[in-house]
Amino acid sequence: KSNFTTAQLPGYLESCTTLLHHIEKCRRVDLAAVVITSPTLKYVTYNLRDTFTFLVTHQHRHINQGIRVTKSIGFPS
Repeated sequence: KSNFTTAQLPGYLESCTTLLHHIEKCRRVDLAAVVITSPTLKYVTYNLRDTFTFLVTHQHRHINQGIRVTKSIGFPS
């Protein structure tokens, strides 16, 4: 069961817009050359390309979850 409410949708859409804005700002950046250190595990690093790939894939996961929920039995029509 999902705890999602429609009140959360504007915040989700804003986060998607913000992510797209950050990606656009990096259009001329060598994404493979920019290294990021994990904020939780200081010995884990990854490049900006992998970071964007992970974040976009994660957003797709949320969208697919929403699609599955709308097709579930008992979802309002």
